[in-house]
Amino acid sequence: MSDEYQLRKDVDALRLLLNRIDLEKLDKEGIATEDYVLLMINTFISQDVMARIGLNQTSSSKFNFATIKKTETALDQSTITDEEYWILSNAYFDYELNRFIKIDPEHTSFGIQIQANGSYPGEAQLGYADNVGINFWRNPKKSDVEASFPNWRTDPVNDFFPYMEDSQIGLGLKSDSSYWREFGVYAGWSNSFMIDSYGGMTVGGAGFEVDGNGIFPFTRVTSSRYYDSGEDKVWHLLGLLDNAYHPTKWGWSCDDNSTWSWFFGLKTPEKSDLVKDNEEAKFVVMYNDTPPNPSNREQLIIADWNTILEVSPSEIKGMVNGTLTALGTGGGGGGSVPDSGWTALTKNPIFWNYDAAYKVRYRKYGNVVQVQGLTQLSENQADTSDIVIGQLPGGYRPSNNQMFLQEMYNNGDVWTCKVNTYGEIILSRVRNHNGSVVPVNTHILNINITFLV
Repeated sequence: MSDEYQLRKDVDALRLLLNRIDLEKLDKEGIATEDYVLLMINTFISQDVMARIGLNQTSSSKFNFATIKKTETALDQSTITDEEYWILSNAYFDYELNRFIKIDPEHTSFGIQIQANGSYPGEAQLGYADNVGINFWRNPKKSDVEASFPNWRTDPVNDFFPYMEDSQIGLGLKSDSSYWREFGVYAGWSNSFMIDSYGGMTVGGAGFEVDGNGIFPFTRVTSSRYYDSGEDKVWHLLGLLDNAYHPTKWGWSCDDNSTWSWFFGLKTPEKSDLVKDNEEAKFVVMYNDTPPNPSNREQLIIADWNTILEVSPSEIKGMVNGTLTALGTGGGGGGSVPDSGWTALTKNPIFWNYDAAYKVRYRKYGNVVQVQGLTQLSENQADTSDIVIGQLPGGYRPSNNQMFLQEMYNNGDVWTCKVNTYGEIILSRVRNHNGSVVPVNTHILNINITFLV
């Protein structure tokens, strides 16, 4: 048994002696108070030792301190030294076992870690050997772990709370038969808030609340997930919630169910456990106008969320007359844009096909329509007259009349083409290279027009 461990036990024994002193009687007699006695202990025991072992390292005290010095191997196989100071609630650091111990399993534990040198927990192996910070950690109560991982008692890999000597409960889990992991696991220390050496900040959990100086209901920035039993699918949310808490596996609540709840942001299906399928992400605007439920006024029902806008790389949907309706196609990368393929245009009989390989045809790619091809006019066209070449079907017609400048016959003559809202493609004017309008027998018309629908 180390001298440091023996000293810790001596301090515990001293505490037991203090418990037998009638401090209330001493206080009445003006002799001492509990704070004064504890101050005297601090006077007689070096501050360095007190910081390293804590004043109270037994389950009878919920607040403790620890100074921890340890080494770890960096990515380049060099050895770095971590030195850190901890302020602990409902936990303490056991120097014999070299791990944190939870005092009361039915209450949450918190730890404030102040690092002097070294690296964030686990980041030395990633190559970050000199990035430290002030970090706020939390450890859930045991019942929450059991609810989230019901097989923890029987699954040796998920042996979250192994009972050790003196019925002590370690914070963390055994990731294998020999390695004890304390950080980044639900049964150990999970991040609540971090400030690193570069001023970067990381918020743990599902997000944070913005109270707007008391504006009610409250707004929350969220990165969370929920299970939709109707779709049998897990969804991830990244965005803003108004009058809605972060959803959890236990339910989805709000500040006030007498008014609407809103969400604006990305809604993404889950690819695997805690992994988002970003290729299927959608930007959505959703609201929940469920009237108050007498049995639970703050409970939101997932099925009662209504989507009024949904945008993906391939499609745009909006609510029309109470129904989510396709409004158009998206143009972003990474998605499949609808392509109708080419279709031959049914032409006015007075227009011939110039060449079978260059028939006039049309195509819609997303919300863009293209018309291309070569044709010939079989008779003269009088000046300023309009002749319909052919008509596009519904879904391929512009919302406003379009005018295009086209070249004709060896760049010598110029004609204009119109496409109206009925889908009619119209040969509108003919001019020769001198600018005069003349009746012509057109040799070749090169149609090449593009517009949005």
